[in-house]
Amino acid sequence: KDRRTGEVGYLKPNAFLGYARKRWTMHPDMLKQYADCVHQRLEASNITDPELYFDVWKSMNQRFVQRVYDPAIDIAHYNWSPFEKPKYALPLLQDLSDWREKLKVK
Repeated sequence: KDRRTGEVGYLKPNAFLGYARKRWTMHPDMLKQYADCVHQRLEASNITDPELYFDVWKSMNQRFVQRVYDPAIDIAHYNWSPFEKPKYALPLLQDLSDWREKLKVK
């Protein structure tokens, strides 16, 4: 989202990576680094002070697919610290973990 105009746009998940890499989807620190990179590239393309939101869904360790990051938090302007868990990283949902075995066809 362009902060000056309010215009909203969408990027492919691996824009600016050159080749498909998805490690940033699972590591909050890498997401912040990727957001900073995209932010700089968008500013170079005349998008004034862009906000970046990520809506990532993954299946982790054979669990059901779940949202990894809070899509309402602007990662580009998030004050990240290596000494605290980022608020944009959502907790791992384990409530239904035992359902996978129950749902298997026998």
